[in-house]
This record gives sequence, C-alpha cells and structure tokens, in this order.
Amino acid sequence: MIRYVCSRICNSDDVQKLQEDLNTLQEWAHTWQMKFNIQKCKVMRVGDSDSGLKRESEYSMVKRTFVVKTPEVMLNLYKTLVRPLLEYCISAWSPHCQKDKKLLEKVQHRFTRMITSLELLQYEARLQKLGLWTLEECRNQADLIEVLKMAHVFLLYH
Repeated sequence: MIRYVCSRICNSDDVQKLQEDLNTLQEWAHTWQMKFNIQKCKVMRVGDSDSGLKRESEYSMVKRTFVVKTPEVMLNLYKTLVRPLLEYCISAWSPHCQKDKKLLEKVQHRFTRMITSLELLQYEARLQKLGLWTLEECRNQADLIEVLKMAHVFLLYH
C-alpha cells in the first residue's frame, strides 16, 4: 500500500506524473471503499530560497538547509524523517545496553536542540513543549502494547 506520494517537480511533465499518482491513489481508495483522512494529509514543499530553503546535499538537509526552524516545521520533519528510523521494529528489538539507549536518545536530543525557539531549554523541557516522549518511554509503550495484544489473543482462544 502506498503511504505517501513524493515527487520532484521541475516541469509540467513532473506535475502531470504527480497528478497521475494522486489519481491512482484515489482510484485505489474508491475501489476499496476507503476515504482519505484529510486532517492526516500533509504537503511538504522543498524549494528555493523563496520557501526558506537553500539547495544543499540531502545528507545535511535538515541541519543546514532549513532556514525556518520553527517547532511546527521541525516536528513534522522529525516525525517524517527521523522518528520512523528510531522506532522501526522497536517491539522486535529493544536496546538493553545503556550505551545503546543513550546513543539512540542522543539523536532525538540533538534534533530537538536545532529548533531555534527551544535551543536553550533542557532536553526534557523541549520534549514537553513539543509533546514528545523520550525514546525509552516510546519503547516502554510499544512493549506494553505488544503485551496487551498477546493477552487479547490469549483470552480470545482460551
């Protein structure tokens, strides 16, 4: 299933291709009698300096490219680009060594420090302002959810 549509728009042919992709997605939803939740749909525009961006390598896209580092923009970037990588298969593997936990947490710590209006706050205060949890708390929540799923299945069949 397609979860997102992403396209680089340089000319009218690119616009047409993106529209075809969106139409295909709409047809798929119609076939399966599903509706899109518009509140969950986001549009992210990456462009020239008009939109507050500079062209640089993808490696440094967030840290060096984004001039506007408001909490809203950075939180969307974090939830889209970074957090999925940190939480991938978290219920299947969970770091047990303290050094591994700290290494993962450091990623979120450094990312939240890039937000201009929050850079002087302590890590926990930044998380609270952004409505985020520590990665340890996320792992604990994922573990609890898995235990509840197992208990539910156990109760269904016994």
